[in-house]
Amino acid sequence: MEESSKKKRSSKKTTSNKSTNKSTNKSTSKMKRIETNLMFMRNFEDYFLEKNHMICDYNMVLKKPTMKELTWLCGDVMDSNIQGNLEEGNTFKFVILNSKKKIVAIITGYFEKGELVDISRCSKIPGGGEVLLYYSLLKFNTIHNTKYLHGYIAGAIPPIKKGDSSELIVEKEKILNDYHGKRGAKVFEHENGNRGFTYSYPDILDNCDILLNVGGLRLLEAKKVPLPSSE
Repeated sequence: MEESSKKKRSSKKTTSNKSTNKSTNKSTSKMKRIETNLMFMRNFEDYFLEKNHMICDYNMVLKKPTMKELTWLCGDVMDSNIQGNLEEGNTFKFVILNSKKKIVAIITGYFEKGELVDISRCSKIPGGGEVLLYYSLLKFNTIHNTKYLHGYIAGAIPPIKKGDSSELIVEKEKILNDYHGKRGAKVFEHENGNRGFTYSYPDILDNCDILLNVGGLRLLEAKKVPLPSSE
């Protein structure tokens, strides 16, 4: 009886230790995830601050953009989508402002069922839209452990303009499809014919590493595409 009791106590102690270790490992993993997110977010913020640009929440924008300004920023297809989302109270909205506090990149979307959905974004600066895409998921992953980001491919690269031929529109849309595919997103077509994309959290981390550590953003600079600071 005494030997049996010792075994039971030993078994309970082992189970307790395993539970404690599991909890500690989970907590450590969470902290590492948050630290990684914050590091990438700060690096993106610092990159644009060096150029007198700022990543911020849309609530910090003092002058709301006009429809004309949104068309300049997003083209003739995405401008109305963005305008509608900006007027919604339950959307998330992040922007990049230039030195004159004018919006030069923007992203909007919804946080639903633990995921980011219905993403819309556009940018006048190299890497602006891509950075805001990753920045959004990093932000929500830090707070809610969000793992997926979904959106419709409604625009094109470069933005569609009035007067574009049907052939040119198809060409621009293909460039945008390829853009997402090359960055690890799952690109698909819905039953209604709309195109869509999905990024996972690991995809985003890989892309952040490429932009910041492998030199993706610096390569964009090397192409001599200036950030518009005076428009």
